[in-house]
Amino acid sequence: MRWFGGAVLVAMRISMPDRPGMLAQVTAALAEGRTDIVAIEVIERSPEVVVDELCLDIAGPDPLVPSRIVEGVPGVVVESVRAVEEPPSTTSALELAARLATGGADPVEDLVLGLPEAVRAAWSLALTTDAGVRPRTLAQSSGAPRITADRLPWMPLEGPRRLAAAGWMPTSWRMRAALGGLELAAWPLGTPDRAVLVARYSGMRFRASELRQVELLVGIALESAARTDGSPGPSGQAGGALGL
Repeated sequence: MRWFGGAVLVAMRISMPDRPGMLAQVTAALAEGRTDIVAIEVIERSPEVVVDELCLDIAGPDPLVPSRIVEGVPGVVVESVRAVEEPPSTTSALELAARLATGGADPVEDLVLGLPEAVRAAWSLALTTDAGVRPRTLAQSSGAPRITADRLPWMPLEGPRRLAAAGWMPTSWRMRAALGGLELAAWPLGTPDRAVLVARYSGMRFRASELRQVELLVGIALESAARTDGSPGPSGQAGGALGL
């Protein structure tokens, strides 16, 4: 945990009714609690609900103080609070997209390595279950575990989806998920028998906008892989850059 401006820096994700004055009530409550707002980012907005992420400079060592303050505002739900080293970047996903578009030696590996920072996750990996074999890892970021299940019941995968706790997960994952500390989501990697898996340990739910964001990044990586292989086909038909 880093001290920033003389206080602890935390990121707090909240959801609240999308009506005038709600954010003003939140900021007023935080100000009364001697909590400075360093940055605000809108994660998702619908006609009924808005999801914001606030980076806060709090006046003490307890990172849960701002959540208790904000939960006192009627209609506000605190989804997660986590200590951060610096204000979360609002351009990480765009920077990853730019790197992928230039087409490195292995765009899919670049995607997997870059996703944790881009979507504020703990780790990511790419895997395949083609030809009915046990899940095999194609690429993984730092901290990604080894998949030991004989089969993945959510494969083949036709579209992005969040993954609930289930028997295929190691016991430690299921325990963490049951306590709200693990959030998993998966995206098809060109074909239904290949996927990208991303985990968050903070319990932050993958919102529809974030599922779509990663889906677009996967598409850029696959297009770059196709160009790298000299393949004229659509994204997902590349071979060499996927290590297939």
